[in-house]
Amino acid sequence: MKKYKSYHSSVKICYALGIQNHLLPDNFTSTIKPSTAHYWKNDNPHKYLGSEFSTSINNNIDDLQIIYDQKVEQLKKWNCYI
Repeated sequence: MKKYKSYHSSVKICYALGIQNHLLPDNFTSTIKPSTAHYWKNDNPHKYLGSEFSTSINNNIDDLQIIYDQKVEQLKKWNCYI
């Protein structure tokens, strides 16, 4: 009997929002079958609670990355002085 893989709902939502390439590593996404990824991409994200925030998150993902990168850079500089 073939056993199916189960994925966390966050992974499915990333695909439904089209942000999987921003948030998930390539070595993980490459292990997901194309048919599974296709299903998730065509899944309606509005059926999930909190979906009203999805457009805002998707539109601002680049801003979030910039903020994150700046924070990491600050932490690296701060750790240099310890």
